[in-house]
Amino acid sequence: MTWVKICGTTNLDDALATVEAGANALGFIFAPSPRRIRPQAAREIVAHLPHDIEKIGVFVNESVQQICYLIAHVGVTGVQLHGDEDEVFVCELRKSLSASQASHPPRLIKALPVNGGFEELAAKLGPDMVDCFLLDSATQVRGGSGAAFDVALVKNFIRRHKTILAGGLTPMRVANMIQECRPWGVDVVSGVEREPGKKNHDKVRAFVAAVRAVEAKTVQARS
Repeated sequence: MTWVKICGTTNLDDALATVEAGANALGFIFAPSPRRIRPQAAREIVAHLPHDIEKIGVFVNESVQQICYLIAHVGVTGVQLHGDEDEVFVCELRKSLSASQASHPPRLIKALPVNGGFEELAAKLGPDMVDCFLLDSATQVRGGSGAAFDVALVKNFIRRHKTILAGGLTPMRVANMIQECRPWGVDVVSGVEREPGKKNHDKVRAFVAAVRAVEAKTVQARS
């Protein structure tokens, strides 16, 4: 089953609508953004969410200490690094997370902008340091830009790595992207919003439904 994350959650109403739609994970952005959420507000939302829903904190060039603090304070179950974090930082964070969350270490995702050097950084990290990679558009806006990229640049990468696909996804576009690339997961922000930080619940439902529909077609084709 394709893992589906709806990112940029800022309020409980949107969070519950995302859960009801059947998404696997919600994203909370703790970095400068129109979708930024305060830790206390995120904590209050997380307290109302089912245990099996993943809660992913999105960080940009944050310190290891602050990330670990927010994991403990908010209750997020995963970390998405969406900045310029290198292999040294990721290694330090992984060790800190393993030490502080030994029984349930958070999922660690490293976002990579699709540009000329993204595969080089991925090679330095590897599966021992990160659980999966997230491929996003190489723009000045870190996430939520709505910009897409040429999928021909990432097909081989996705075959070799556990990958979440982001960047310009919409309810109309996501099924084709899954069929063409077969990523492990998909991530959407602006494609299901009515305005930055506010979800369009119909689009959220349509996005998840489109993902599940293409999965059902794949199963039927194999049977």
